[in-house]
Amino acid sequence: MKEELLNYKSSEFSIQKEKSPKKIIIPILVLVFLLLAGATIVLASRIWDPLWNPFRPKPEKVIERMFQKVWQVKTFQDKSDISLICNSKNKFSLRLKTEGKYDFTQFERPNHEGTFD
Repeated sequence: MKEELLNYKSSEFSIQKEKSPKKIIIPILVLVFLLLAGATIVLASRIWDPLWNPFRPKPEKVIERMFQKVWQVKTFQDKSDISLICNSKNKFSLRLKTEGKYDFTQFERPNHEGTFD
């Protein structure tokens, strides 16, 4: 009886071979590579631009470019509110409010419109 049980082979039970590690590791490595490549493209093109983006320009470069291009501006608006308060024996307070629109498209005849309080 024991010999019959030991020699018994059933078609219902099938032994699955284990997958080799190479067949598992290669797709994982390809997936990791694609994720890293995609993240690099998205960050470098600045489609997504978080503060920690290593491809972001340095603030000094941004300010430098701004100063180079500010002279090309022909029209602009400004709005400012400046307060000065001194607390000593004599209380002193000064508040300035300005608003203005500037148009330098015609250099010979510049336009300015504004208020000052």
